[in-house]
Amino acid sequence: DSFGLLVAYALQTGWNFAVSTSSKDNAAGDGEDGDFDAFKVGYKTGMHAVSLVSGTSENPGNPVETDAIGIAYVYLWDQGIELYAAVHEFDSDDNDVAEDFVAFGTRVKF
Repeated sequence: DSFGLLVAYALQTGWNFAVSTSSKDNAAGDGEDGDFDAFKVGYKTGMHAVSLVSGTSENPGNPVETDAIGIAYVYLWDQGIELYAAVHEFDSDDNDVAEDFVAFGTRVKF
């Protein structure tokens, strides 16, 4: 069984917020259920948008929780074409995993 919920709201001032949560039952019954919780706050003005994201996750059957924090930037280059960059850091609560994620790219909206 799985459950998920996402609530997002954008203000006319350019600020936007999102909260998401989800859970998944551990079908094998050995250990914890899986869960994911995240919060995002962003600001958009003209052709620029930036957002901060923070979240935690735990896979079913694995008692290790992973925390993530990140920042993303999007530039609306042309109608339907966006350039983006993002940096995220992931850390497990047992200090076994600490990884950084960097992404650059282009999105084309049709």
